[in-house]
Amino acid sequence: MRRGRRIAWLVLPLLVAACGEHRVKPPPPATTPAASVARLVISQNFGAHVLRTAQVAPGQSVMAALQGAATVSTTYGGRFVQAIDGTAGSQKRGEDWLYFVNGVEADVGASDWKLRSGDTTWWDYRRWHAYPHVPAVVGSWPEPFVHGVRAAPTAVAADAPLDAPLRAAGAPVGGKADAPYRVLVGADRDLRAKDADWRTAANQPRIYGLTAWINGAAAVRFNADGNDNVVVPGGQAVAAATATAAGGVVLAVTGVDAASAQAAAAAIARDPGVLAHRYAVVFDGAGKPIAYGGAP
Repeated sequence: MRRGRRIAWLVLPLLVAACGEHRVKPPPPATTPAASVARLVISQNFGAHVLRTAQVAPGQSVMAALQGAATVSTTYGGRFVQAIDGTAGSQKRGEDWLYFVNGVEADVGASDWKLRSGDTTWWDYRRWHAYPHVPAVVGSWPEPFVHGVRAAPTAVAADAPLDAPLRAAGAPVGGKADAPYRVLVGADRDLRAKDADWRTAANQPRIYGLTAWINGAAAVRFNADGNDNVVVPGGQAVAAATATAAGGVVLAVTGVDAASAQAAAAAIARDPGVLAHRYAVVFDGAGKPIAYGGAP
């Protein structure tokens, strides 16, 4: 079991506990120079409903950034988030606030993670019983391939047509196929054959946090409303991400065939917004997004 996974499982009980509550109201908005900002996103239901976005100052903790933008209730002496703007987690319901930085699942408390310029911190309120561990999501694209997690990647391996948009965003594209940070585009059978991390995740999607994947000739997604996996009618390609054994992230645009994968990747290259605030995205054969991992 990977070290990050062990930490995440240890952190989760603290996230869902409710005791010793503290409430912090946001101060008046502050002006931050445009050249030195981080970004905050607050959403619900696997990113289906975006409640708030804001620019925040880097150099502060994720917790401080959140408290500066929303009304926050905390537990454990102010170290863990219990409620945001009145929506509180519940261990009984199996719902809570969980966060990512640059699309990567946090493995420490929000008070212990310091934001850098360019980082995106994303808080999502969702059910976690079926998916307590989601190591990476696509919704902060082109992150984490530009800024990484705690340090910028030294090299990124990326397939066309997503290599050019990554270069334009400042990602160090040009890494070898075994670079910790990778972007793959291709037929599902081919990606499983050539990439061990992706093969492991695609073979055990729930364990490795994939909320959408290709299963033979069909696209499948997790449906949080029914707490089950469902085939997406017309689904031909999926964009999803997971952690690599080397401590990076692999994002795969994978299809029932190569043409479907290329169409989905081309759609992302044209409009990165198709991935925004989503855990995973299902596309039809022409590259149109038609469903989302986890979301209703």
